Amino acid sequence: MKNKQPTYITNPLKIEIKRYNKKNKKSINRILKFKDFVKKPVLLKRLKVRKRHVGDTVIESALFKSRKNPDKKLKVIVYGWGGGFRPKISRMELSEIVKYNPDSDILMINNPGTDNSTTLPDAIARNMAKTGSFLEFSEIVAKAIEKDLENYNHISIYGNSMGARTAIALAANIDRPLDFISLTDPPGASNIGATGIFMGSVIKEKQHAKRYAEHTNNPKALKMQEIYDEKNSQWIKIMAIKAMEQLYIDEPLALSRNGLKKDLISLIKKNNTKNIQINTPEFSELNNIKDM
Repeated sequence: MKNKQPTYITNPLKIEIKRYNKKNKKSINRILKFKDFVKKPVLLKRLKVRKRHVGDTVIESALFKSRKNPDKKLKVIVYGWGGGFRPKISRMELSEIVKYNPDSDILMINNPGTDNSTTLPDAIARNMAKTGSFLEFSEIVAKAIEKDLENYNHISIYGNSMGARTAIALAANIDRPLDFISLTDPPGASNIGATGIFMGSVIKEKQHAKRYAEHTNNPKALKMQEIYDEKNSQWIKIMAIKAMEQLYIDEPLALSRNGLKKDLISLIKKNNTKNIQINTPEFSELNNIKDM
């Protein structure tokens, strides 16, 4: 099957759906440049860590303050499933983000159930698993960071995979203008079921990661990822049963359902941004470009 030219679907809201393939080398190089980072990790002491209570739920976040931010810019980073700002590899990624955004503060959010963010109320978690919508989930996150947003004039939100789904619903729960929303590989464009989400995220993506490891030019970054994966496995083993249930049942079930369209429509109706970009990698195992 021949590789097609990158597909761009644009409407007046500037929602762009991009497909990266071999002919779109510039885009691929930009992705690999981000992945093959060699920078030193940002030290934890440079981050202002805070925990905010929303009812019985605690949301943990960390703010990196730029030395120069005359226009009061903020980039909000929402991590994917199981991701967080503490691991060394995450702070290596942060150093690369800071490099290309020297005049912006960076706010990183740990999803409910990750690290020191507590799990969601049972009713919200069950409803999310049933409907595939992250709106109630992200309403809690939005309330947790609303005070942080008050200090900025220009806000952009970025999310990857499950973090992209959180980012869409988060933006839909924010009552102020947003400059830009960037979403990479958000699941939920079609109903792939629990088996599909398992095969895609656990089996097929692992095969892609193995091939990437064989061809990477940066073994240091790869080693950091291996250390992170090992520590993440240890962390999962000591989590409470409630967190295990949410992370391994509720969230995967929600991602397996076609709830993306509903949440995206809610964001568009909010009308607080004119620029939404959705990036779908050619080798995505959680999405189909036609469904997107």
